[in-house]
Amino acid sequence: MTKNRSSALAVALMVVALTVVGMPAAQAKGGAIGGAGSDYYLSDSFSATANRQFSYGSALDEVFVGDWNGDGIDTLAYRTGNTFSVRNANTTGGAQVTFTYGRPGDVVLVGDWNGDGIDTLAVRRGHEYHIKNSLTGGAADAVIFYGRPGDVVLVGDWNGDGVDTLAVRRGNAYHVKNTIAGGNADSIAYYGRADDDVYVGDWDGNRTDTFAVRRSNLYFIANTIRSGPADRSLAYGRVSDTTLVGDWNGDGVDSLGVRRFIEYTGEMHRIAASYVTPAPSAAGPRALQWARTQLGVPYVWGGAGPADGGYDCSGLTMRAFEQAGVRLPRTTRAQWDATRRVALEDLQVGDLLFWSSNGQPSGIYHMAIYSGSNMRVQAPSPGRRVEEVPVYPVNMLPFGGRAG
Repeated sequence: MTKNRSSALAVALMVVALTVVGMPAAQAKGGAIGGAGSDYYLSDSFSATANRQFSYGSALDEVFVGDWNGDGIDTLAYRTGNTFSVRNANTTGGAQVTFTYGRPGDVVLVGDWNGDGIDTLAVRRGHEYHIKNSLTGGAADAVIFYGRPGDVVLVGDWNGDGVDTLAVRRGNAYHVKNTIAGGNADSIAYYGRADDDVYVGDWDGNRTDTFAVRRSNLYFIANTIRSGPADRSLAYGRVSDTTLVGDWNGDGVDSLGVRRFIEYTGEMHRIAASYVTPAPSAAGPRALQWARTQLGVPYVWGGAGPADGGYDCSGLTMRAFEQAGVRLPRTTRAQWDATRRVALEDLQVGDLLFWSSNGQPSGIYHMAIYSGSNMRVQAPSPGRRVEEVPVYPVNMLPFGGRAG
């Protein structure tokens, strides 16, 4: 995100006139970057090679990009429930700042909402935005209403005044607002195609955010706010990578990075080669809802309910899905075999997570129910009780199971 901007440009949007294969709908600048993996590859300039590589957080984290301390460098934060863990350097290591804001299920956006050079959070609930101007908990500093609950939202400094504001996307129409306020858009413009994957950044350091279009692993970038062809294009990363945008070295220019998951081996490689995202399951959320009623029940090896005095990990999941109308077999490996494979980036609440001692199904020793926002419900181990806790990434398989 661009910082300390002072120049002003008339608000418009460009149309990138290119004919290549489309990608999924736009992601919001300032929103969770999506994807899965804990390895990041960043490029300080528009080249095809990353010059920064590091790991942060876990593979299932919701990850956000922002300048959290006002030094002009964008870095990462991850979310667990409604707790945000910020690292102020693009290097491997732990969080340096931790705070809570909003509710675990909130949609979160990042921006410099008051022009002080520091990115902070806003939570979105439908078309209602609760904006906080500091990295602290407590009540919002401002609440506004803009757009419709189903709108795709982008964040950027559209006029170079140093303040990030909102634009809502409906198909290929963008409704841009230049102030942190409700009401009508200040301009409406058209950009690209409805199925384009669109990213926001200050690509040339002119203190104004514009757009780039990703199609496959090609990026088409326009540096001025106008119609016409892209100013430049480049290939970066892999088709399967998740894109990040940020100013990684504080030079005032946003560039690209990617989030990447682990390489697959053995059975995981075979699954990945033929993977298709499974259809949603109505049973998963119902199973999770019931499993939460068992929080605090003791762990019992071989247990599958009150008659046994408690649950082990697969006993809990079996009973939860039984309550949701789905019969699962008794053991962890059998439940792996009985469910559809789902990649970690496609998880929905109620999907099953598996841990393995050898990275393959043959080594599965534990399982849990994914409850969203990098959390899980599980029957953990002897001496403990059914709990809802953050996902632990070590030894977790790169695919889960979807039942029903």
